[in-house]
Amino acid sequence: RSRVTTIPPGERNFHVLYYLLAGTSPQEKEHLGLDQAGPATHRHSLGTGGAKRWRYLGHPSQLKVGINDAEGFQHFKTALRKLEFPRDEIAHMCEMLACILHIGQLEFVTTQSTTPSADDSGGYSHEGGEDVTSVKNRETLHIVAVFLGVSERHLEESLGYRTKKLHRERVTVMLDPKGARENADELARTLYSLFVAYIIERINQKI
Repeated sequence: RSRVTTIPPGERNFHVLYYLLAGTSPQEKEHLGLDQAGPATHRHSLGTGGAKRWRYLGHPSQLKVGINDAEGFQHFKTALRKLEFPRDEIAHMCEMLACILHIGQLEFVTTQSTTPSADDSGGYSHEGGEDVTSVKNRETLHIVAVFLGVSERHLEESLGYRTKKLHRERVTVMLDPKGARENADELARTLYSLFVAYIIERINQKI
């Protein structure tokens, strides 16, 4: 479970994540947002070309370790079809895997909220408010929110705050960017665990 967000040195993440990146068609990549890794990435030279850095996949050199990931993706989909998973269900699985990768790309920053107040002209001006943790790369936030079926605002708030019990009362505290990043990583790990559990449950139902 922890491997999803923390790769041991010299190892790869779960193979299916690399399969998805290598085996999807250009049209599928566009739909899944895999044609660009987003602002949270950096380009690293790999021979004559470059590779986009996906935070959960480690250094781009880990994409090329003698494993045919594109072929592996086709085997993955073929196995699911043999188990009678409908095509639309397989498509949703790919969306969830892509969602996990995009969660790794989210960048959190501290910004100052603004609160509207009446001014002398009868209109409203915006005064500086409290510091809040927000997502810097809004496009990536949008992709994740769409795949999870939630609003961008609710997703951002759920990652930027944490509710805990204190003296028998539940209190909600705002997290700093590091805490929000940890929240996002926990979400990614939970989603992958649910993804695997769902496949196992569906297979058991067919046996």
